[in-house]
Amino acid sequence: MQSKIEKLEIDKQKFEELRTNPQFISILQFARVINALVFCLQSYIDYKDLDSPVAKRQQFRSTFLLIGFLHEGFNLLDKLEKDFSGKNFFDNTLATLRTVF
Repeated sequence: MQSKIEKLEIDKQKFEELRTNPQFISILQFARVINALVFCLQSYIDYKDLDSPVAKRQQFRSTFLLIGFLHEGFNLLDKLEKDFSGKNFFDNTLATLRTVF
């Protein structure tokens, strides 16, 4: 069973250190892409069983937005591969993503 993180905090000094760390920035960028992809998928799912002009428009919008975020995500993966290649966690995650896409 997975535990749920309800609140994640760091002190101001640690944040100031992290905000200029390129690896931390890369991880945040990756998290933003994942959040955007989840939003697009949820937006599509919310209207998938409806057959109205609004629903069709929403499905098209979410699909096109998803395509854009996927494109940005692949560009980011290429950048992350240069920065994190050789690290077990990243190599395993990247290998999994490459089999899906």
